[in-house]
Amino acid sequence: LPQIPGETYEARLRISMSGYHRTRMCDGGNLKHEWVKGELLVSTFRLYFRSQHKQPWPDWMIPVHSVARADTQKNQDSVNGRTVRSITFSCKDGQIKRFTMSRHMEEDRAASDEFHRFLRKFYQWAYNGETELAQRHYTAWVRSPRAPVPVTHKLVYSLEDDYIRQGITGCSSVRLLKQSELKLCMTYPLELVFPSKVTDEELEAVARYRSKQRLPVITWFDPSSGASIARSAQPLVGVNSKRCVEDEKLICELAALTGFQPGVHKRYFIVDARSRVATQGNRLMGKGVEQSKNYRGDNWSAEVHHMNIGNIHSARESVDALYALCQPRALDDSSSFYGKVESTGWLGHVFFILKGATFIIEAVAREKCGVLVHCSDGWDRTPQLCSLAQLCIDPYYRTIQGLHTLIEKEWLGFGHKFSQRCAHSTSQPSEERSPVFTLLMDCIFQLMRQYPTIFEFNEGLLLALLDHLYSCRFGTFLNNSFIERSAHLYESTGSIWEWVEQNFATFVNPQYQMYTEGPVIPSTNPRNLVLWENYFTRFDVTKLPATPKTHNPTVYYD
Repeated sequence: LPQIPGETYEARLRISMSGYHRTRMCDGGNLKHEWVKGELLVSTFRLYFRSQHKQPWPDWMIPVHSVARADTQKNQDSVNGRTVRSITFSCKDGQIKRFTMSRHMEEDRAASDEFHRFLRKFYQWAYNGETELAQRHYTAWVRSPRAPVPVTHKLVYSLEDDYIRQGITGCSSVRLLKQSELKLCMTYPLELVFPSKVTDEELEAVARYRSKQRLPVITWFDPSSGASIARSAQPLVGVNSKRCVEDEKLICELAALTGFQPGVHKRYFIVDARSRVATQGNRLMGKGVEQSKNYRGDNWSAEVHHMNIGNIHSARESVDALYALCQPRALDDSSSFYGKVESTGWLGHVFFILKGATFIIEAVAREKCGVLVHCSDGWDRTPQLCSLAQLCIDPYYRTIQGLHTLIEKEWLGFGHKFSQRCAHSTSQPSEERSPVFTLLMDCIFQLMRQYPTIFEFNEGLLLALLDHLYSCRFGTFLNNSFIERSAHLYESTGSIWEWVEQNFATFVNPQYQMYTEGPVIPSTNPRNLVLWENYFTRFDVTKLPATPKTHNPTVYYD
């Protein structure tokens, strides 16, 4: 049986799995449905189905935390009318697996006990505490023998080191502030960068004016031009158009980093990921968007641009519709698959995110202007835009070490709510669940497809990150902020990047050539945006041509 350090198998069930396959290699007609006899096991980490007949039915597995919901039903046997039990597992990666008992529970007490014991063990590990698995695995993993990692494959993250690499610490116009000295925002990292001319007292006033105290902070800086990317949450403007002079001064100083010159009018861009209509709804709740007339001076002015990116709820609806579309027999012969893909709206989300990132890239890298990015609270659409812009502007972030730094900084450090967005440890429908990080991975895939030689990492690394986004094997994607993680997880759980170190060669792009001739500009032409089939349809057995991976797709659980 497959096994990671610290994993133990705790219950098993003789059961049949629903499956589809082709009767002949060159038969493109309807798939044949069968109930595959085998054994379903649950461990402290995974569900594992071992079929009696391996061809064409390889074993199936998924981490228990990757199961969104388990539904049990009582069904009537069509042959003799007796009642049998079945289980349907709806998984967070879009898989739906159905199993049915081959024995009749009313007549077989042992079968009934076995079924309920299996369910108890499944619920125990799937929905009781997202951190326990990661802690058990790490305790066993550090004791297990591992091959030494070459120095060139070591992945080490330090936010302060990234600021040093950018040249921030050697620039007098900006300063590094440690939250151990001045606590401004509990969902931000410990090191924050601001213009030097803004005082601590003014920063505290700005924090009170921004939603969740998430004030504007520099996350990327070009010392040669002074152009910067800053991020924040929305201001607390409200219907009364409330102002904050300290906030206006901070934006002015961010704009001034590019250098004001007599007779030259400078622009500063405020990129709001939301639509204009959405910001009006937020104003009714005491929030909203900056009023550009309040952010200007004699030789500069701020411009507010809306990127029209959908919220977490529309993204969730789109991915659910896309997953449903990729199920076997989801289409009849008269349906247009690509028309159905378009109707889910998923590629529309990808389009608007890439379009917004392109706007930031053009402003920062070509116009040498500063940009402030925010959405509502600044922890969903904001990191999508900031990450993609930096990935395209700075070639360092297109390396494996750079991608590690980018995700740690923009997503983990600045408080993306992984536990809520991934619905860790809950079987209940959640309005907070949303594929925000999956959208980032899809956008990076689109860039890799358009420019296949400029990334050191390959598509496999994106798939591995998404597989472990839900697995809870590592502490990386647990909890909702850096502060929470540093208090409970960093000393007691492993990082997915330590696992990437051990498998470094697996994720290297053999075509990689560092590109340093300027920014990478994504194409948002609809013809250049495609469905990410290796993720969304990797479990779809209807695909042709059929390959060995059709029934046994690549997953990165172990």
